[in-house]
Amino acid sequence: HPAWLVLSGIVMVVIYFLAESFLPGMGFSAALSSLPFNLIQAAMGAIGGFLIYKSVSAALGT
Repeated sequence: HPAWLVLSGIVMVVIYFLAESFLPGMGFSAALSSLPFNLIQAAMGAIGGFLIYKSVSAALGT
């Protein structure tokens, strides 16, 4: 279901943000500046995952 793709992307971005916020030498501002790139990564992962799912489903006839 597409909602799971969105939810998993949000979870990934939040975990990345929290981890980067607490890493020595990075901090909040660095985590905030990498947020757009993490959102792009989540979107591309969701799109890629959806396309692979559709391809495999079509190949298996399900």
